[in-house]
Amino acid sequence: MTVLELLPAAPTSGPANRTRGDRLEILTALIDAPSFDRLHRPDVIVVPGDHPHFRWSCGVPDCEKPQEPAKDYCYVQRRQWIKMRADGVSVTDFLKSAEPQERASWSVPSPCLICPHLPAWKSSCLCQLHARRWRLISKYWRENHGKEMDYNEWLAGEKPFPSFGECLVVACPDLAAHALGLCASHLSRYKQHGRPGGASLHQSWTRRLDRGETITVAYTDKTAFRRWCWKCGPANRVNGKLSLLGLPPLLKAEIKRAMFRHAQGYTQGRSWLLTRKYRPVWAKPQVADLASCVVAPRRGVDQGLRGVRRAHLPAPRRAAKPPWVADLGSVPHRSLPSP
Repeated sequence: MTVLELLPAAPTSGPANRTRGDRLEILTALIDAPSFDRLHRPDVIVVPGDHPHFRWSCGVPDCEKPQEPAKDYCYVQRRQWIKMRADGVSVTDFLKSAEPQERASWSVPSPCLICPHLPAWKSSCLCQLHARRWRLISKYWRENHGKEMDYNEWLAGEKPFPSFGECLVVACPDLAAHALGLCASHLSRYKQHGRPGGASLHQSWTRRLDRGETITVAYTDKTAFRRWCWKCGPANRVNGKLSLLGLPPLLKAEIKRAMFRHAQGYTQGRSWLLTRKYRPVWAKPQVADLASCVVAPRRGVDQGLRGVRRAHLPAPRRAAKPPWVADLGSVPHRSLPSP
């Protein structure tokens, strides 16, 4: 019998791999430098809403709504400003008279009142399990006792559930809110996508959880479930959180350095447009969209960031080209497009 020898997926040595390694080494040194903004160093970048260069909250003081793409105000405030500007009102008078708006949903879920390690479910201030339990027991008291059960008394008698860890979606930095290992947003998205892999729990898994037993997840195809977790993008929240989880190290370094350079260059504060196949992604007002642009369409990642590298990374590009590259001619490389 002839034994087949598999070829490596990528060359283990050569100018292309050395170019990639050299560039990653230089970018890592630049990111670790004292002059580099600490905000852009972690793999989950949390940008404040009033950031001077990547602001994403509405420009009206105390307004909780996010900006519209490439605009200074939220949808409501922007419509009011357009109308008042047409009447000759100055922007100073508009900001004094504008009424702040409240967010329609949470940007970051608060912890459960009973389980501090689990995120709250919707607006109940309770995790999904305790919210469901409170809904059932309050319904029982109304139907059988004709009155509402005392909420504080019920709250004092409940016990916290164990943590479910982090969300299994690679690009998601949030905590899991369900025993399937998914946060609330990805649990809803998983059901909408037809439950790939058939992940399911035992019918009485909540009772087993009360007894302190280990909860196991059953799959019809675990590989399909893992593949869905890898391909699924981050949760669609405008909260200034940019997740680079699951990306190659070189691409992470490219994005971190590009964001830093954008804030330092002559284009400070300008809207940063990244091309995407279907629609543009504005990196200044909605930083969370940059994560979905980078993580979701993995095949077009380098194409989408080509303009960012040319505009904001001139110094590392020159430094990453050692003298011996000139003797080798043009070396095509997917992660380092030619100028």
